[in-house]
Parts: sequence; structure tokens; C-alpha cells
Amino acid sequence: MAKNVLCIAICLLLTATTGFAQKAQPETAKPRPIVVGQVYDYVGAGVADAVVTVTLKSTGEKIGEARTDRLGDFAVQSDKPLRGSAVVHVERAPYKPLDIAVELDPDNPPFVAEELVGAIACCGRVIDDRDESPIAGATVTLSAAYRQWSDRADPDGHFCIRDLPPAPAQFTVEAEGYARETGNIGDLPANAATTRPASQPAGQIIFRLKPERIVHLTITDGKGSPIPRVSVEAVDEQRADYRHVITGDDGKVDLRGLSFDARKLSLRLSHADYVSGTDFDRTIDLPADAAESQHTFTMAAAGKLTGTIMDAESRAGVMGARVSVGEVVSDFTPRAWSDMNGKYTVSGVAPGEVVVTVHLSGYAPQLRTTTVEAGDEARVDFRMSPARTIAGTVHDADGKPVAGAHVAATKWQGHETLGLQAMTGPSGRFEILDAPLDTFSVSIYKPGFKPLIDRPIDEGRSDYEFSLAVDERASRQAEAKGPAVGEPAPTFKLTTLDGKTIDLGELRGKTVLLDFWATWCGPCLAELPNMQAVYKDYGSRPDFVMIGISLDSDADALRKFVKDRQMGWNHACCEAGHAEEIAEKYGVFAIPSIYLIGPDGKIVATDLRGAALQQAVRERLESTDSR
Repeated sequence: MAKNVLCIAICLLLTATTGFAQKAQPETAKPRPIVVGQVYDYVGAGVADAVVTVTLKSTGEKIGEARTDRLGDFAVQSDKPLRGSAVVHVERAPYKPLDIAVELDPDNPPFVAEELVGAIACCGRVIDDRDESPIAGATVTLSAAYRQWSDRADPDGHFCIRDLPPAPAQFTVEAEGYARETGNIGDLPANAATTRPASQPAGQIIFRLKPERIVHLTITDGKGSPIPRVSVEAVDEQRADYRHVITGDDGKVDLRGLSFDARKLSLRLSHADYVSGTDFDRTIDLPADAAESQHTFTMAAAGKLTGTIMDAESRAGVMGARVSVGEVVSDFTPRAWSDMNGKYTVSGVAPGEVVVTVHLSGYAPQLRTTTVEAGDEARVDFRMSPARTIAGTVHDADGKPVAGAHVAATKWQGHETLGLQAMTGPSGRFEILDAPLDTFSVSIYKPGFKPLIDRPIDEGRSDYEFSLAVDERASRQAEAKGPAVGEPAPTFKLTTLDGKTIDLGELRGKTVLLDFWATWCGPCLAELPNMQAVYKDYGSRPDFVMIGISLDSDADALRKFVKDRQMGWNHACCEAGHAEEIAEKYGVFAIPSIYLIGPDGKIVATDLRGAALQQAVRERLESTDSR
């Protein structure tokens, strides 16, 4: 029994000292978030590796720290439940430190989302290029990250723009009596307080301004009377220098701050009561020996088109109908929208017979022709009926569905004003909504297949089936053996649509952009805006030539196509233009196929698309200018 008592005593002692039999070990407190949030930059992207600290406002005691992840998110944690006022401090070079006041609540941690402001400065001087004297009052504007910052030069020509983000920047420098200077600085450095070109002393950027050229403009009507309130857009294409001014009551306006080295300006004139330009179709040849010149332009009086858009059944006016004037779909043709009573007025309509088209969701498009007189109004009313939906299937020769085919409405009542289009889905099905009730045609494009051109969509029929055949040229693309970069461009002679003969061998010394394409080629049409942009920027240069070689088979249709779309460069097609013969020389089996040929007659670049097309031309011409 004594032995049992001893055992019991030992067990009680262990229990008292260890507590194992009485209670469990206390748990360690888990960290909990006290502040969460995100910091982001000038474009809304998260800023990684920013240091976030939280301190108590009353004592300044640091109670937590964290770093932002790659998305800019953070969560500052603590193992204590905290309440009260605190300050969230964020630091990340090259941004300015940020302090945010918050109220701590352990049950509902505050969330903060703040933008970090850049801490970069761009400082320097603006001086006269002739004698390097300072230009006081010059305005320096930097554009970066979709924002602008400006400063005026002091009496010594000094300026300083601060709080800039680390982003590509463009500059504009203007001063009275001087030509405006624009350009790129490049990426504002993240590790410096100032930015400068490599050629300038450390710590400042130097802008040199030259004396301005002034162009005095007068805009008159057919009788020589001034036209006030004309919108004048002018561009020095060689320098990408754009201006927008408005004529006064006397029909006059000045274009100041132009480069004296400018030799040509392109203008677009717009006014509601006059026939306005759809492109920069007027030009000024500037004198080389005079800093000022005067020029007069005449605008022809336009007419107006008015009317009411009504529901055919209820005869009530319908709102939001788009009324456009012109024979093709274009963003530049005169247009207007019906008001809440269905009434519309289209201004600036060129006199003569015009095509008027109305589009409105849920209704079938309407098309009418009428005659508009200068200075007069023509009235055309429309009664809109419910639209129909055209559906169909596109498959290949084996009956398999063709996904991603582009179905575009083309001819309708002899015009191309529908602008309706659709894409086939995985099953090859498509739907064209808001289709007209009468006959029209569609064209179907898909890379690797021969296109179907102007296939009829009949009145009273709503479902169709189309079969695409494989384009052998596309399947043979790998066999193409066109000239490579650095090789001589195959020579040729062609005849353009307007009867001009072009011999590539006679274009030595010039840069040539050669484009193999066709109106039925969807990818070719997708590149058309890029070709137009190149022509707009460089088409007037005497050392640059653009040639389009079309694989179309109808020269008259091509001639209308390029005219309607203002494709002012050289074009050739068909047997008469030697298009197929030249395409074979260049191994063209797929289009678009675009070559850039240097002044030495060798291939500079191939397979140009999108922004790369414009960049290649720009770099080549700039390298030519620097020689």
C-alpha cells in the first residue's frame, strides 16, 4: 500500500508541475492584416517592390511593413488587434513618397488604392539658334503617360518641369517669333533627377529655336466674299507638324510658328455651309526665299438635306437613325442623326445628284437618290420597316465548316453604302443583322482560301450556304522564292491605271515601297490604313515612290476602288499593267506582300505589316536624310 501511495504522489506532482492533465498549451497568436491595398503607376499598372510601412499616428511607432507584389498589391500584418489612427507610408524610386491616413479596425482592415506620382525632373534652357541668346517666356511642354506638364523659361532661358513619371516623353517648345519645335526625348530615366540628350552637358537639356515662317490665309466663296468660321487644318507632313485654326469675320487667319525649312503644307477646309474636304486635299508650295507668304482658297457653296425618319407602320418619328450622304461607306462623308421627332439635317452636301442612306438598328436600311442645289435645301423623308436577318454557313470543298471567315456586304442598288459584315463561328455559321429587304451582294474572305466576290443575297430568302476553295498560291507559300533582304530587287516595267510607264531601273536613288495586293483580299484591306498613312506622311517626297500591284482582274473596278478610297499612289493591274508577270518575278504566292527597296536597288525589308510598315519607311528615309 505504501508503494501505491508513492505512485499516486508522483503522479500528482507531475500534474501540478507540467499541467498536462489539467489544460492544453496556449496557442501562438496568428498575424492578421491591419492594412491592405494597391499602389499603381501613371497608366494604372501595379508598382512592384514598393515598401509599405504603417505607423501609429499618436506615437510614430512602426507597427508593420510589407512590399508590394508584381501587381502592386500589399497586406501589412500584425499579431495584435489594433485600433486607432495610423499612417501608411509608401516609398519606391523614382516616385515621390506617399502618406495615407487610415483608421485601424481589426474586424475590417482599411483598403487603400493610390497612384504613385513620378519624382523625375527635366530642366534646361531655351536659346536662339543664331546667337545662343536666351529666349525668355518660351513655353516648354512635355507629354508623357497621357498627360502634359509645362513651364515658361525665365529671363535667362531656364525652365524646369518636375514630378514626371518614368515614361517616354514628347516635347513641344514654342516662343513668339520662333518656329515651334517638337520631338521625342525618349524614356525619362528612373535613376536620375534630370534628363538630357547625350550631346548636352549633364544636368540640362538645350532647345534651340529658329525664326518662324508665317503663312497668311484668306478663304473666300465663289464671289470673292470672305467666309468666317472656316475650320483650317494644316500639316507640314515632313515634320508631322499639325495646326488647327479658325478664320475670322474677314475670312483671314495666320499660321505662325512654322519651320522656315518647310516647303509644303497640306490643308483641309471645313464649313457647314460649304463643300468641305474629306482629306488634306489642298496644298501650299512655300517659297524658299521668304519667311512670309499669302495664299487664298475658294470654297464652293454646299446644300443641305433635310427630312423625317418615320416608322412605316406607326408613322411616328424615330430617333437615332444615321443619315449619310455618299456612294461608299466613309467616316468623312456628310452625315447626321435623327432627333427625338425623327427630323434630321445634313449640312455641307456637295451640289448635284447624291446618294442618301439611312441605318437604324432593328430597321432595314433605306437608300434614295436626290439632287441638291448649292445654297438650297433638298427634302427626303424615309419610312423604315423592320429589318431581316441573313444567316448562312461557310464550309470548304470537303464540307467542313470554315471558322473566322469574313462576310462583308458589298453592292446594294448599285452602291457600296451598306457597311454590314459578320464573322463565321466554329460551326461556320454567320448572321448579318439589320439587312435590307431587297437584293444585295456579299463577299467572303478567309486567308488560305479563294475569296467569293459579290455573291447575291436575294429578296425573300434568308439562309445561304457558301463553299470556299483552297487558294493554291497560299498552299505554295513555302515554295516562294522572292528576293531576300540585301538582294537586288528584280527589275520590271509596268503601266499604271492612268497610262503612265514606270521602270524600276530608272528609280535608282529613290526609296520604293512595292505592295502586291487585291481588293478582294481581307488582310490587304486591313493594311490599307497603314499604306494611306505612309502616303500621307511621305507621298509628296521626290525621293520616295509607292507602287501598288493589284492581282485584281477588273481594271475599271480597281480604278473606282482606289479613287473612292483616295489611294493616290501608283497602281497597276491585269495583263496590260504586267501585274502577274511582276508578281511571278517576286515569287508572290500570298498577299499582301510588301517590299521596301532602297536607293541602291536592293531589298531593305519584306513582310511589312501594321506599325512596322510605317516605321521601316520612316527609318529608311531618315537614314537617307542624314547622309
